[in-house]
Amino acid sequence: MTIFTKVRSLVATGLFLGVLGASSFTNLISNNSAMAASCDKVNIVYCGLDGNYVTSFQNYYTKNVSGHKASPTVQKDYTDLQTVYKWAGVTPSIVEGMNSTNTKVGTLYKDGHIVVDGKTVGTDAWVSARFTNGAGFTQVAGNVYARKTTTSFENATAKVIVYMQNDQMVFAVMTDCANAVKATPVKKPVTPTPEAPAKPVTVTPVPEVVTAAAPKELPQTGPADMAGIFSGVAIAGASAHRILMTKRRK
Repeated sequence: MTIFTKVRSLVATGLFLGVLGASSFTNLISNNSAMAASCDKVNIVYCGLDGNYVTSFQNYYTKNVSGHKASPTVQKDYTDLQTVYKWAGVTPSIVEGMNSTNTKVGTLYKDGHIVVDGKTVGTDAWVSARFTNGAGFTQVAGNVYARKTTTSFENATAKVIVYMQNDQMVFAVMTDCANAVKATPVKKPVTPTPEAPAKPVTVTPVPEVVTAAAPKELPQTGPADMAGIFSGVAIAGASAHRILMTKRRK
């Protein structure tokens, strides 16, 4: 085989491997196995979340180790992850129950609002990081401070995972750095309960009571009245007898 033939064969092999490698990397990204964007000493987790975001977060939280031992400048791990995430509203029971249904990928904006599935679920966001103290900072734990996104964000947006409970945001975590995000949840609109129709009122008819007129009082005929009647009859009879006898004598 000539030198030219060998060179051509090596070039062809290199191109094939390059294409294969690029294809594998593309598949890796498309299968939601995104690698951390950067490893930075200011991150809560040195190289951020990797692989499946929910599983990665659960593992880091459970181990409570930041991974900064790999940093050439820090060279030690922080064991404050659980304390930092507690500031944002995270509890052990929440982490244990996180899954793809209650934890969604969303977008955090520089103005502080968070969007999931096209809906704003949080506003007035604060982000934690391994900052140094300064104006507008609130200490979370150790060398971890938090401040509003309106003062600390360099980019317009950032990818986050958002844990939801009863359709309301509880907390968020930036995927590239695992920085905890605390925001005011947007309350779920309350659907007014329709009033129950009024029950019909049943009216029981009251029968009309007709009062009969009182009978007229009959004249009283006591013993005295009866005596007077008999006396009158006797006198009348005597008078008639007297008149009759007088006529006969004549």
